[in-house]
Amino acid sequence: MGMFDQYRPTPDLQCPECLASGLEWQGQDGPCALFVWQQGQSDPVDQLVPDECRSPGDVRADARLPVRFEIFAECRCPTFLRAVGFTENGTWTRTELLSPANAVAYSHESEREFRRRLAACLAHPGHAG
Repeated sequence: MGMFDQYRPTPDLQCPECLASGLEWQGQDGPCALFVWQQGQSDPVDQLVPDECRSPGDVRADARLPVRFEIFAECRCPTFLRAVGFTENGTWTRTELLSPANAVAYSHESEREFRRRLAACLAHPGHAG
């Protein structure tokens, strides 16, 4: 996998299969600069790089998440989970496990592939492909 960001949903999301929490959420819809995002914050709260490689403060302060973004985690049970984060006025405000109600087709996905992914999502909440 290439670059990513790390995400900390609040409240913590549990695995729907085994109810585990404290999962490590990652995603590639944000800046992908190894930033750490905390739900409820506008700016990244950390960056997972050595001090000499950190982005300047103004770059971190200008970084924002998109209005809708997907994150993922692998549980110990093992279940692969996907969730959707939402921002309002530049601040990450809520997170939901991916479901047919909040899923959207990816740009590379055909209608058939999208329906197949939604069927998998219905079979295993939080898992969508």
